[in-house]
Amino acid sequence: MWIFCPDVDVVHADLVARGAPMTGRLADTPLGLRRFTVTDLAGHQLNFFHYL
Repeated sequence: MWIFCPDVDVVHADLVARGAPMTGRLADTPLGLRRFTVTDLAGHQLNFFHYL
């Protein structure tokens, strides 16, 4: 699932502080996105992003 957020850095910092299991590092992509991936308790991958 892809989830847009206005500031992905703030969401990333909050989830890291809460101990969420990061499965994809925070990075800028060639497609013009800043994104990271986290796995929820059911094993689903959630991709948080914003446009650069």
